[in-house]
Amino acid sequence: MIRISVKFDAKVNFKWLYYRPRIIVSFREGDRKVYLEPDPEKTAYLVNRYGCNLTVQAFGYTVDLPENAVLALKYLSHVEEASLEELDEIVETGKTEIHKFVEKLGFNISPKCEIGSLFRPLEMNRDAAFSLSLSKFPLVFLHSKNYACSIRFNAKEANAEFLSRVLRNEVSEDEYEMLRGISLLGEKAQRRQMQRLSNGELTKDRLARTLFRAASSSKDKHVWKRIADWLRRNGYEKYAGQIIVKKTLM
Repeated sequence: MIRISVKFDAKVNFKWLYYRPRIIVSFREGDRKVYLEPDPEKTAYLVNRYGCNLTVQAFGYTVDLPENAVLALKYLSHVEEASLEELDEIVETGKTEIHKFVEKLGFNISPKCEIGSLFRPLEMNRDAAFSLSLSKFPLVFLHSKNYACSIRFNAKEANAEFLSRVLRNEVSEDEYEMLRGISLLGEKAQRRQMQRLSNGELTKDRLARTLFRAASSSKDKHVWKRIADWLRRNGYEKYAGQIIVKKTLM
């Protein structure tokens, strides 16, 4: 069991009349003091379900929690969302969704691995063309080291085996070009196309049509010119020409 301290606090912005209750969780881990800021309601759920020896204080309380429940609190302090069922599974198994995801990618995780380290950019080796940022898990960011290419998508919707191949530089030239093409789309379209590509449901022709429609409706010159360049580079001169003509006449 680990003795944790929970203090009640709030973020206040008097200029914008902004107020949000929050809690600060702290506990000792070896020689250092750890501070977390997990979701208050889900912290209360974990404490009520798994805590014991609760002592009420003036502005908070202290309570004993099992080690895996503390792991769930660490997870809560990093992720955008987590269901109660997910938290119960962490307490039961000692593994979080991000642990499972990283293992599916092919990384070996030490039992003593600090969960915070998993939210840093991941890469297979220094020569890898792509790295994966998990700082907003389950939303993840795929970054290219060689080109201005960044793709945002949901880790739970993408095929981990495909992502592992990307990180190992084992994708085909067409797949690599499709990744570059997807990065030119808006966030919602990126998520949708990345799900299709990773599951083998996206062709280059289909992506070219999607990019053509996106460029045709875009008012951002930088965006539609980059899409036209991609289309021309990948053999879709007709689409690229139509975009240039349409935008020139507007």
